Amino acid sequence: STRDGRAAFALWWGANSKRNCAYVVEGKATDGSAGALAVLCAARDAPLDTNLLIYMSSQYTIRSFCYWAGDNETRGWSCANGDELRDAVEWLAARRGA
Repeated sequence: STRDGRAAFALWWGANSKRNCAYVVEGKATDGSAGALAVLCAARDAPLDTNLLIYMSSQYTIRSFCYWAGDNETRGWSCANGDELRDAVEWLAARRGA
């Protein structure tokens, strides 16, 4: 993100994939919100019958999903980027057993 509150993310599905895309987060955004939205879009857009590997440089986003999601869910997602995190977790959970 920049000082003026803009953030962006990209999804890369492979060399020359037509699904490769980049997004600018609307409104005031942070690196955390961009990371949560990146995971949400990847979980939503990936075919359900394939494995989904997410590579992320943001330690905050990794911790948000791998370590803090359970506590945040228990607290009703009343955390930074709670709506995006909740939605991403729901999409990821829907992939189980795919």
